[in-house]
Amino acid sequence: MGGRLCYAVYPGDAAPALMTLDAKVKLATPSGIKELTIEQLVPGDMMVDGRIQSHVVRFNEIMTEIVVPPPRAGFKASFEKLRPRGVWDFAMAAASPGALGEKDPLKNFSKVKR
Repeated sequence: MGGRLCYAVYPGDAAPALMTLDAKVKLATPSGIKELTIEQLVPGDMMVDGRIQSHVVRFNEIMTEIVVPPPRAGFKASFEKLRPRGVWDFAMAAASPGALGEKDPLKNFSKVKR
C-alpha cells in the first residue's frame, strides 16, 4: 500500500475530567471484565493489534462502564479547553484541575494535561 496511513483521532474532552475525578472504566474482554484507570486506557499513541491508536482497547473488547467514585468532602474540580475557534472540536490545550478545600488547597491539587 503506497502513501501515508490515515490516523483518526477522537477529539473528546472526557478523559482529562475523568482523570481528575479518579474514574475507572470496565472493558468486556474475551477473558472477562477488565478494569482500567483512565491513564491506563488512554496512554497516548501506541500500536494495538497492528494499528496506531491512542487507547488500549483491542478489536474484541468493548467499554461497558465508567465508574466515577463519590468525591471527597470539600473536593472541587473544573475543566477548561483552549481551541482556535468555536466550530473546531480539537483542543489546543485542555486542563482539569481538582483540589480539596483545605487551608492549603494546593496540598492535594491534581492536574491533567493533554
